[in-house]
Amino acid sequence: ELEADIIGARRLDPTLREAAMHSVRALRAKRLKGRNFSERVALSAVALEPDPPRGTAAESIECAQRALAAGRLLREAGVESPSFWYAASALILADSLEEAEPVLEAALADARAQGSTVGSALGLGFRALLAYRAGRLAEAEADARHAIELAPSSRWAASVYSLVFLVEILIDRGQVEEAARAVADSRLDADARPLLPLLLLRHSRGRLSLALGDVDAGLADMRAAAALLESGAFSPQLWPWRSAHALALSAAGEGEEARRLVDEELRLTRAFGARAALGVSLRVRGLLERGGAGMELLRESVAVLAHSGARLEHARALIALGAALRRAGCRSDSLEMLREGLDLAHRCGASALAAPARDELVAAGAKPRRDALHGRDALTASELRVARLAAEGHTNREIAQ
Repeated sequence: ELEADIIGARRLDPTLREAAMHSVRALRAKRLKGRNFSERVALSAVALEPDPPRGTAAESIECAQRALAAGRLLREAGVESPSFWYAASALILADSLEEAEPVLEAALADARAQGSTVGSALGLGFRALLAYRAGRLAEAEADARHAIELAPSSRWAASVYSLVFLVEILIDRGQVEEAARAVADSRLDADARPLLPLLLLRHSRGRLSLALGDVDAGLADMRAAAALLESGAFSPQLWPWRSAHALALSAAGEGEEARRLVDEELRLTRAFGARAALGVSLRVRGLLERGGAGMELLRESVAVLAHSGARLEHARALIALGAALRRAGCRSDSLEMLREGLDLAHRCGASALAAPARDELVAAGAKPRRDALHGRDALTASELRVARLAAEGHTNREIAQ
């Protein structure tokens, strides 16, 4: 138990991370079965840090399953325990979304029963991440906002992670001003300490600045975050920072460094074996490569993501491949990919992704459909949250509470 706690204390700090990974490797070598509470806590630490190429997504899922022990870890450690959330989030990061969802729902029910705002904020934050990865952006936004409302200052990591997720979600929804407002309202200083949650926030703030047109500020934030993330050797399944930074560097004319970053990410994601992370790496490498080799990488990305639960990333890959096919003069194949990508982006609620897909379709000579104006997709995040509670059978009084 002490070893797992030490890993938890060290894993977020780039300067201490190598020592944490040394402990993870030692625990992995013991091949623990999860026979008691101590082993389950240790397994949760191993599950979240598979350390590719030493560990794979399948091994991470297996460690998480042994740690969670069909609900025992939640009962033993409690909904505010980092160990429980290490194991639960490991399932999300290893693409086991269907298995992670009931785990999160059970934790949220437990947090509500106990009146734990910390547990509720953590549960809503990680449910937002799951929904984001599954391409349910409206649900993801609702949960991330709710998590921030519940715990704006309690247990800072929960608030910071939820804000990171919210910023990324709002960028993909085409609501960059809303994202900037959320960062300003948080009053969090992303430059305060070089720890993983704040580094991810700085990285996302850089992506936001680029989306707002402030290239200098965006690149400065992304460079600063990337330098520390790389020094800590943070795995790409935790966050695909290398891919996003590579695209920004390529746009700034730094193609060689961009390719170095994404080649390293591709090496790690192939070794880890989670389809979502691998699909992202393949897409970005394909965009940087161009030509026939780039086209093949984009095709591989589409094929990999088609068999994952990552609908948003699948839409990105389809649109990237469709655009490449259009530029290559393959109009028929291009239209098929672009239409499928636009439809999927629309169903995800990713307006920022749908817009370039429509432009590409117009350039290819097609007439794309309009976005939805009515129905579920037209609900705001708050309306969707209320509608979901009503659909679950809650009364107006319970919803208000």
